[in-house]
Amino acid sequence: MLAAVVACGFSGCKNENDTVEATSVSQSETSFDAENWLSDDYLVVKCNGIDISFPCKLSDFNDKFRTEITKADENSVTDTDWIDIYFNDEYVGAMCYKDNNYNTETDNLRFISLNTFDLYGLSENSTKEDVQKLLGAGDEMDNEYADAYYGDNIRVLFEYLNNKTSVSIYNNGL
Repeated sequence: MLAAVVACGFSGCKNENDTVEATSVSQSETSFDAENWLSDDYLVVKCNGIDISFPCKLSDFNDKFRTEITKADENSVTDTDWIDIYFNDEYVGAMCYKDNNYNTETDNLRFISLNTFDLYGLSENSTKEDVQKLLGAGDEMDNEYADAYYGDNIRVLFEYLNNKTSVSIYNNGL
């Protein structure tokens, strides 16, 4: 997954009926503002109908998701451990911490990449044109296959590969 190779960001999850953190707000409770959607210090994206609020900790993930930590070694692309995310035993993404000195109960994640998502109506089936129609033109990366959007503490990257879109969210504050 290209997004997983690019960098690391943060996340956490909550069931729509659960309360995870005081800053967790579901998309249905907020109105979308294309000019200011990254102005807050948090972002909510859905994965298989479950809200993932940023920033969050690995310990915030509920029993709807299964995670597996892959320890970094000399053959790894990065020097940080990767945490694979599964929903009903289907791989839906990956995440990581800033470095390998983390506490899953207290430290915020640095990065999450999802290949199954809903962010303000955008999903893995959205095209680059769909993303840009809603969010405006992003900063194009090294190629035409990705757009980046920057907030003060959050960066969002949409990647368009093989007729699918993935979203990666980074915690710039770490």
